Amino acid sequence: MAGTNEAAVKLIKKTLNGRIDAALSEHVQATERWAGYVRLFYLLLFSFAAGWAWGQPGPGRLIYLGMALAWLVEILLLTFWQKGAPSSGQVIVNTFLDVTIINLGLFVWWWQGLFPAEGSGLFYCYFPLLALAANRYRMVLVLLVGGYAGLFYGVLSLVAGADAGWRLAVFGITILVMVMGSRRPKRLVGGVSEEAVDSAYQLGVDHTTVRMAEESHALVLPPSIVELPGLWCTAKHGPGARTNGDYY
Repeated sequence: MAGTNEAAVKLIKKTLNGRIDAALSEHVQATERWAGYVRLFYLLLFSFAAGWAWGQPGPGRLIYLGMALAWLVEILLLTFWQKGAPSSGQVIVNTFLDVTIINLGLFVWWWQGLFPAEGSGLFYCYFPLLALAANRYRMVLVLLVGGYAGLFYGVLSLVAGADAGWRLAVFGITILVMVMGSRRPKRLVGGVSEEAVDSAYQLGVDHTTVRMAEESHALVLPPSIVELPGLWCTAKHGPGARTNGDYY
């Protein structure tokens, strides 16, 4: 019986990772909604920036307008093309599209010969996307997105002769922290779940032990007190909560 129970506990532990992944997938779906809000925010932000720069000299108004249109196109594509919960591959593609729009904006500023004097502030748009990647609890996605964004910005800055060392250093530390954060929740939930299974199993073992002790004691304990003429006595006995020692 004990062997059967231990096998059942091992089976439950083996299926815990799958159940945890399923639960975290529901969280990822909620994160995808937040990713949509971030895209909408960027659409409004760059539309406002285009309007603000419209009366000023330079290509800023057209660059910001182009980025706003790019966000609009992506939002429309994801709205009509992506039905239901996105798959793991779709999440990666969507995130890379987000980063690519920012990269294109930086590239156009460089192509116009204005980077890093202008347009370098787009670098800060990477951070919300990196946070969304970490919030999906996918360590590989954080590494891919962070590596893609950091490599592009580093190469572009190197070509433009800009000193981006401190920005890339802060960005690298942020990636490291988010990688650790994206992995820890699964480990934490898995550890707590395994401890709960072990505790439940031990409680079941203790309950079975006490029940068996009660049944075995009932077999050897004397029956109810015999009434003898001229002799009165009383006693009380019952099974204990723990079993040890000998029985006399």
